[in-house]
Amino acid sequence: YFGYRQRPTHYSTIPIFHHTKIHPIFLLNFSCGLPYFQPTVFLQFFPVSDMKTYLGLHHHVDICLDTFPYNGGTTTMQALWMGVPTLTLSGATPASRTGCSILGHQGLESFQANTQKEFVEFSLNWSNKLEELAQIRTSLRERINTSPVGQPRIIASALENALRTMWRRWCKQHPPETFGEM
Repeated sequence: YFGYRQRPTHYSTIPIFHHTKIHPIFLLNFSCGLPYFQPTVFLQFFPVSDMKTYLGLHHHVDICLDTFPYNGGTTTMQALWMGVPTLTLSGATPASRTGCSILGHQGLESFQANTQKEFVEFSLNWSNKLEELAQIRTSLRERINTSPVGQPRIIASALENALRTMWRRWCKQHPPETFGEM
């Protein structure tokens, strides 16, 4: 099953909604009317709910579908935490590359499509690789916990080092410059 968790006005940008060979799609946390689609065998709608219920709905989903051109951030992280990878479509703007950034830090580059055609192909491909998908799903919390995003001390330390470097350069009246990875 595919899951999609954004406002109804965003879903027309997802090409798989218009594909006829898809598995059922769960539309999570909708808060307003749905002028484009009515409930069918392929679409199941769930209203806005409390966080516990919302996160629990991820147990009914195998793969989440990201929005485009504005990728999810918090919703992608929530899905990963709940063991559900998100398929994303990358674009040219930072807002359309958020999903790629999150998935890349988790080693999930195979869930990053570069074209709408790839998005549909990847969706259908992953829906037929359930054993491999199950292995990935069981590893997602550990991936988050071992990545920098799951280790705030690493991020805080890097920020401290960056601020200290900038302060020292400013005290020496050096001009600003890029100092790369620390």
